[in-house]
Amino acid sequence: MSDNSQLTDAIGELRAKIQEMDARLESIQTELRPVIHIFRGNGRPGLEARLYHTEQKLDTLTRSTAWTARAAVGAGLSAIATIVWHFVTN
Repeated sequence: MSDNSQLTDAIGELRAKIQEMDARLESIQTELRPVIHIFRGNGRPGLEARLYHTEQKLDTLTRSTAWTARAAVGAGLSAIATIVWHFVTN
C-alpha cells in the first residue's frame, strides 16, 4: 500500500507542477501578446515590412541629400566663376 500512496503523492506533485507551469506560460503569453500584436502589424503591414520600407526611404533620402549637396557646391562654384569672370572682363 505504501507504494500506491507514494505513487499517488508523486502524481499529485506532478499535477501541481504542471498547473504551476501552465500558469507561468499563461502569464508569459499575456505579457507577450502586445509585442506580438505590434510585430504582426496592428492592422498595418508587419514590423519587418515597415522596417524594410523605412530603410528604403532612408537610402533614398541619403542619395538625394548627396545630390543636393553636389548641386549646391556646383551652384557655389558657378557663382564664384561668374563673379571672377565679371571682374576679369570689366
